[in-house]
Amino acid sequence: NNRELSEEVFERVKVLFPFLYDINLTGGGENFLYPKFFEIVELIKKYKVYTITSTNGVLIDKEKARQLVLSSFGLLSISIDGATKETLERIRRGADFENLIKNVKRINFFKRGYKKNRPKLKFHFVAMRDNIEELPKLVELAHELWVEEVSVAYLTVPFKELEDKSLFFYKELSDKFMLLSKKRGEELKVKVVLPPLFRDGTSKVEGRRKICHSPWLYAAISIDGKVYPCCVSSMEMGDLKNDDFETIWHGQNYIRLRRTVNSNDPLPECKNCYHHATMDPNRIESHIPYLGKK
Repeated sequence: NNRELSEEVFERVKVLFPFLYDINLTGGGENFLYPKFFEIVELIKKYKVYTITSTNGVLIDKEKARQLVLSSFGLLSISIDGATKETLERIRRGADFENLIKNVKRINFFKRGYKKNRPKLKFHFVAMRDNIEELPKLVELAHELWVEEVSVAYLTVPFKELEDKSLFFYKELSDKFMLLSKKRGEELKVKVVLPPLFRDGTSKVEGRRKICHSPWLYAAISIDGKVYPCCVSSMEMGDLKNDDFETIWHGQNYIRLRRTVNSNDPLPECKNCYHHATMDPNRIESHIPYLGKK
């Protein structure tokens, strides 16, 4: 939508760089469209902050690949929802399978040339009926391309037209290819991170809640300066156009959140947070959230 990080907001954010352990440069769109992306990366590099970003891989030309390696970028997560040209380009409109593969090879070329082991490369795969049978092949592709990890998430269905793509309706098929991919990863020494399997049943995850550390450790800052407690929250903690970060961090909104988030009476958004509970694949709302609200 042509929105970009403003100079005003960036000036408020960059004062935090000396105090960070890691930073995820992700804005909801394709990060390499931002013309000043590597200016920010070079500034962060001075403070030795572990830097993460995600991409569809299409825009990583030769110069960007070189810069990623020379900047000692920490982790590059590449969204890839198919192991073949046909599947990827059907699921992701505008994707270019051959170009993506070429760009991953470019990064590896510079890693070898400069004798660097960063950035770590990861494939992120959104699993659905249309692509689950290609997951073991994606692990093999990762091995061929020196991609160290394949992480898998179930498709979260946003609207009715995609309901039949959900693996909730293909449980045995899903578990079969998840397990095959895990086995293939062990054989090829590719780390495969899977979501909970359907076969494990509800009993293993029912009632288990995770302690949330986000209000003490993290913050998500939007391109317009709004501050949120994490990347999945819509609760606004403050606005950097009105206050500095320290004021927001110690403000009443954060105080209330920290007091309640791990209590028996969390705020409504936290109570229903799927990150705060162990994901149960056998509940339909884990895959199609709006059906769980009925």
